[in-house]
Amino acid sequence: MLLVVAATISIGFTGPERGSTSGSGCWGSEESRWAEPEFVSAGVFGLAAADPLVGVGGLAYNSTLDQLYVFDAAMPSLVVTDGKLSLLSRRGREGDGPGEFARPASRLEFMRAIPLRDVLAVGAGSEYVVYDHRRLQWFAEDGRLTKDQTLGIPSVLTLGVVGISLLDDGSVLLGQVDGSGGGLVVRTLRADGESFRVVHELEVTPPTEVSTTRVQFSLGPNTPRPVWAARGACLVVGDGSSPFLLRVDIENLKEDTVNLPEVFPPPRPNADRRRALREALEERGFPVGRRAEPSTDQTPRWSALRIDPDGNIWAKPRGIDNRVYRVDTSGSVHEMEIDAFPLEFGEPGVFYSHHIDPESHVPVIARYERIQRR
Repeated sequence: MLLVVAATISIGFTGPERGSTSGSGCWGSEESRWAEPEFVSAGVFGLAAADPLVGVGGLAYNSTLDQLYVFDAAMPSLVVTDGKLSLLSRRGREGDGPGEFARPASRLEFMRAIPLRDVLAVGAGSEYVVYDHRRLQWFAEDGRLTKDQTLGIPSVLTLGVVGISLLDDGSVLLGQVDGSGGGLVVRTLRADGESFRVVHELEVTPPTEVSTTRVQFSLGPNTPRPVWAARGACLVVGDGSSPFLLRVDIENLKEDTVNLPEVFPPPRPNADRRRALREALEERGFPVGRRAEPSTDQTPRWSALRIDPDGNIWAKPRGIDNRVYRVDTSGSVHEMEIDAFPLEFGEPGVFYSHHIDPESHVPVIARYERIQRR
């Protein structure tokens, strides 16, 4: 029997009462082992000619082996480093065969394949899974392909798979943002190597009707992007604007809400200049098309989510550098000033992030460590 946890919200949703919990039971300890006030950069990968990266599509840490896996979606392969970012191997290549990965077919699809998309996951038993926006492939610890599954998700009509998570039984959760129905829906799919089904669905924006035809939803520069993250069977999802997240335990089919702080991102660069130019042209009688301005409750406020191994939620506000919010399992919010947003968590007190090097303009992976105080 198919069980689907479904919810419907609009941008700016209020959800259940703020701070309410239903005891979903999928979180670990209240305090995170990564809850340090200060971190310092402790190495990068990708600057040397011998270890180039082109378009990072996911990071996953293997705690058993102390290894970091990096999926290079633009030069299709899996890069394996040790926990300190020394290169160990590069696995796979471009192609359609076993253990090979498809290169994104277009720039639009490539943009879906780079952070903050995360299409790589590692399980507790060192098995790992890669989704190359065509198919899922499961690999053993040594890189041997164990199974694969073509999902058949029509990428032209969707806004992309934004993340995956590997469950204890070997099945995979995929977060998909879909605008093909005229609105914006965030779905969580569960795939097991043979079939897949929808296990959770959240309508963020209702469909737009043009006569009797639904039109493709378009994400403009002022439109909030939905955010999705999962670790194991626990997932969190939001509309990218509201001060709420929906937290779901997929295995037990329970959900609650998590409260985020109100944040106010700075205006987009050159917004005042564009507005002044438009008004000057209109005064001279030149018709100028207007893009709808977002209302207060539709401002894009959140750009990324992650869940650490202790069940704390990490949220990145859009347009505010060096600020990260961590929500512990009791629902308390902690503001942190750190140089990068954690895309993956290593050993306790270590996380990994991704950025474009300002001098060479190439993507790099950075390791951050907590500051040891005496």
